[in-house]
Amino acid sequence: MSEIQKSSSVKIEYIRLACAVLITLNHSTGYSDYPDCSAVSRTVIDFALKYSGIIAMSMFFFMTGFLLFRNVKTGGVKDFFGWYKNTLKKRVFSLLIPYLLWNLIWTVFAAAAPMLSVFNAHRDQFEGFDWTWRSLFEGIFLYKYNARFWYIACIMVLIILSPVIYGLFRNRYLGVVVLCIQLIVTVYVPKIRFLDWLFNEKGYFGMFFFMAGAWMAIHHFSLVNLKMTELQEFFGGILFPGGIILYYLFQENGKYRLFTAVSALIIIIGLWMAVDFFRKFKYPVISGTFFFAYAIHFHVERFVNKLFEIFLPPVTGSAMINTFGGVFIASVIMFGTAVVVRKYLPRLFAILNGGRSKYKG
Repeated sequence: MSEIQKSSSVKIEYIRLACAVLITLNHSTGYSDYPDCSAVSRTVIDFALKYSGIIAMSMFFFMTGFLLFRNVKTGGVKDFFGWYKNTLKKRVFSLLIPYLLWNLIWTVFAAAAPMLSVFNAHRDQFEGFDWTWRSLFEGIFLYKYNARFWYIACIMVLIILSPVIYGLFRNRYLGVVVLCIQLIVTVYVPKIRFLDWLFNEKGYFGMFFFMAGAWMAIHHFSLVNLKMTELQEFFGGILFPGGIILYYLFQENGKYRLFTAVSALIIIIGLWMAVDFFRKFKYPVISGTFFFAYAIHFHVERFVNKLFEIFLPPVTGSAMINTFGGVFIASVIMFGTAVVVRKYLPRLFAILNGGRSKYKG
């Protein structure tokens, strides 16, 4: 088993926290409730909402692929499939069971929301619930009323396919070729319609980053424990915003879609290098709560957005406060809720959080 040093583990936790906040920002209502919002504010909010999601999800996919394959057994076929069997068994409790439970919770919520005025902020999300067995099935198994769990479904499919991924990546150089081909296919081949339930645009990019993380874990695991010099941190601080700018420029021109993915990879590398100072910190109090927070973040964010809409005047400044202030308040609520449930209902929390219940501080 390849060990991640404690300082590297702390750094990963803070990157997870940053990405969780970015995901919450990505699901803000922005200025949709403020028709008189100025052009400058619209541009700023559009940029924040558009790129926060791709940055965070790319990083989450990369870290998931890396953390999964860091423990892969390379001694032989028997060793590998022993690892694979053990991995599937663990993921039943850490992913499948909480996936189904949260989908059930939000399916029940979907049934109740249209009947209760207090849930007006969510009513547009659940208009498709029609009290049929099909709605129930799609809600529980295909995350119809918990759309943000496309990510969890995608990760579970990729874990099932891990023998194929490992077979392709076992050879270092063949793995590089496969990554390049997969990137080109991801960018230029039209989406496969029968997989629409599993992959959206971020999901297709996510597959590439998951596989890139897997390749790195198999062949260059030691890089995760590499401590950056101040010069390398500074270089990462340039790469990170530089990658965002490149992504913005290429995204506006469909002919350069390949470079959007490369730009996202630059963003990930830059972020990892730039935040090396987190190694000096202690584990955050919210360590181990990210799955739970992810499961509730969308509805918490939309509820906070609705409160701002009610209590703030419909002017430009309110749109900015709703977008960025709303993310801060929603993050405090969702992580605060997770910490409280972990403390007072530890067994329930462990089930809903996939066993990730330990605070490491």
